Amino acid sequence: MPVNPAHGAASADLDNDLNGEVLDFRDFPNVKFWFRTDFSKTKVTRFSKTKQRIVFIETKQGDPVPPSQVRSILKCARQFWEDLLTDGATPSSWGRAPPQIKDQFRNLLRNKFPEFKLCHNNWKADLLATGHYPPWYHYWVVQKGAKGSDEAEIPKHPKRRKTKPVSGISLFYSTYLLVTLPPIDDS
Repeated sequence: MPVNPAHGAASADLDNDLNGEVLDFRDFPNVKFWFRTDFSKTKVTRFSKTKQRIVFIETKQGDPVPPSQVRSILKCARQFWEDLLTDGATPSSWGRAPPQIKDQFRNLLRNKFPEFKLCHNNWKADLLATGHYPPWYHYWVVQKGAKGSDEAEIPKHPKRRKTKPVSGISLFYSTYLLVTLPPIDDS
């Protein structure tokens, strides 16, 4: 198994390469983010809002996938999660998903979008799910009240009380005053 000397890690694992195809990072010199640590070291945000690109998912040439491809990838991911919802198997967070579900998700992305093969240990599929599953879950399960969650009761977010700032006093300080001052005795 080829090893990246900078990382001391194999470029691909047969156990994690779900189709049995092992790719070597040295065969793709333009791919900037083969290893998760390479991406973690950059100043690039995970999900760039410019032109709807997800910068860590790269073509063989090392370019971020185009916006049309991002839309297709996200549509595929949402369909997978909707199928989980229909089957009553939606985890409350991606970290709580059983290994079989994570492997199915990774395999789906790798089969439909070859860009997901251009990384070590499927980290790009995992990062995509980690970033995009929580808002999907919150909207479709928590807000819409869809059934299928792995938790019997969906936690409700308490409503926050709005406070008006006292003129000339900052909102932080006025909130501090409301909390810390003893009540005034009118007697």
